[in-house]
Amino acid sequence: GAATGAACGGLCLVTGNWAYRIATVSFLQMVKESHIVVVYIFTLAFGLAQPKLHEAAVLLFVAASATLAVSAQAELSVRGLLLQLIAGLFGSLQIVLTNVMLARTGKGRIDP
Repeated sequence: GAATGAACGGLCLVTGNWAYRIATVSFLQMVKESHIVVVYIFTLAFGLAQPKLHEAAVLLFVAASATLAVSAQAELSVRGLLLQLIAGLFGSLQIVLTNVMLARTGKGRIDP
């Protein structure tokens, strides 16, 4: 429930801030663009949305663009990349778990 979502938020904050100590801001911002794909996958996995072809196509375009932007980065920090991906995973999970809790209470949901 709420404790799991809070733990995900805390882990997202810690790993995300740690990544900023290792990698450049521009690099991490480009990596963050791909996190919307993780949110979408979790949203489908938790049954909060139905898969739609046009949404998947847009997200594929966003992910491909983010990958191209990151691949051109002169200073690739593998540790920074991994920390930011972990932060994105926990942040995405926090968003989806919040939506699951809101859906269960009948109070709507947050549209990621």
